[in-house]
Amino acid sequence: MYIDLLTAVELQLRLGQDTLALVRVPDEYVDEIALVGPAHFRGALFGALAVLRTYAPDQYEVVQEHVRTILYRCPTGTPAKAATPMIYISEQAVRQHPAVLASILLHEAVHLVQKRRNPESPLCTVENEQEAIAIQYAFLSSIRPDDPYTQVLRKADGTHVDLDGDGDCDSIDTSQRTF
Repeated sequence: MYIDLLTAVELQLRLGQDTLALVRVPDEYVDEIALVGPAHFRGALFGALAVLRTYAPDQYEVVQEHVRTILYRCPTGTPAKAATPMIYISEQAVRQHPAVLASILLHEAVHLVQKRRNPESPLCTVENEQEAIAIQYAFLSSIRPDDPYTQVLRKADGTHVDLDGDGDCDSIDTSQRTF
């Protein structure tokens, strides 16, 4: 027996539950976004997208307009050279609260907006990361201001993407990421 998705998400937001055990796994598409990965991944994304749609419809439209595929893969990120606008979501991200996962989806969608806005510019720069973090933080702090992830975002300055400290975010950096 399943309960209504929005009811389940609202309960999770109010009660702070960390799982989506009560949420039915959808088909592989949600509003024309392909979800490619195991059932628990698709269920978590279905819940996160419902959070965005419910609490930030304008931000949900950004995701819906710019993301075509969400792929279960580590590290979480936006592949710069993918032919289809897609984002990767890791197991670590899937295990987050649905609102946190929603903020991660939004963050990665912002990178796709940046790519569309300036296709010749490197996608992963500190400035791009700062913009994505600011939008992510504004969303998450509006619905979960006391969440530890919200506090991490509040302090983030975008330099965490340059893991080798050479001033850029390239394949060397992304190969070292675990998030």
